Amino acid sequence: MGLLFIVGITFALFETKHDEQYSEFRCNGPTRYFLEDEEIMVNQDLRIAGMNTAYLTLEGYVSVHGTRKKLHRILYMNNGKKTFKHSYLFRISDIHKSVNDTVSDQEFEPLLMELTGDKSSIALDINPLSDNLYLIGTPLSYIFTCNSY
Repeated sequence: MGLLFIVGITFALFETKHDEQYSEFRCNGPTRYFLEDEEIMVNQDLRIAGMNTAYLTLEGYVSVHGTRKKLHRILYMNNGKKTFKHSYLFRISDIHKSVNDTVSDQEFEPLLMELTGDKSSIALDINPLSDNLYLIGTPLSYIFTCNSY
């Protein structure tokens, strides 16, 4: 019984340490989306500072019916938890729209749905490709390749 307890404690410590692998993760990378009648060229900056503090900055341009608009939004996330090997689930606590963002909420909606599937949470897969290079995905698609810094 004592051996089983020690094995359980050891496993729990290993899992806790493994969960903190991306506790200070930061990466940045450009992406181009073609959604419905929109073309979106955006730089995405993902920062995770512990499981309760993370955000994803989306900054770039959206072309809708030949009109180019500025996009600058930040998805603030908290209540993160590890769901599988390289997968994490965060609750979206707020979506901040910068004053220079000229994209309407209706035009932003397809991009948000590509990233999240809903407005309340976001699941992120952080897959290492090589040193400091990661493939970032959601359950719907891989959204960008980025360099960590």
